[in-house]
Amino acid sequence: MTILPEDFNKDQITSLSKLIRGMGATVKKLETAKNTLHIKDFHAGIEALRQDFTKLENTKEFVELEAILQNLQDKLTSPDYPIELESALREQDLPFSGTFPNYDIPPFRLSVNIDNSTARLSMGKTSRPTGSLSPTSLSQWVGKDYKKLVKSKFNHDQFCKELIQGYRYLSESKW
Repeated sequence: MTILPEDFNKDQITSLSKLIRGMGATVKKLETAKNTLHIKDFHAGIEALRQDFTKLENTKEFVELEAILQNLQDKLTSPDYPIELESALREQDLPFSGTFPNYDIPPFRLSVNIDNSTARLSMGKTSRPTGSLSPTSLSQWVGKDYKKLVKSKFNHDQFCKELIQGYRYLSESKW
């Protein structure tokens, strides 16, 4: 049975949240015990954390979270993901070319790296990463930068300065 993120209900999240908050309180107690050299309390805190970690690993919610993670990773590696991403890019009216995982959206380049679950939008030397890989959110992220650039006013002075700097760089370098 495949578990989807929307199948993970609010009660399960609340249960996990309480357990994790309790672990946070135990860590604070450990810090106090360390600072006061209270060995007995420190030892008790370690045991409490060990039990909490065991509870966490054995909870139905944690097992379901691992299943959800696997499901999300499977979505990224499915043959449908590139199709959905390209469709989302079209919906944003982005003029892209190329094939998955690298797309040219002049003057940008979008590279999706499934192995480390990131996408990178590059333009020249600047590059920005994102970990949000849903086709809709990724295309909106790219579309925002693209539209911002396209709608910006052309700065003649800045363009000329960069052109002159480029000319100097190329004329001084040994290509």
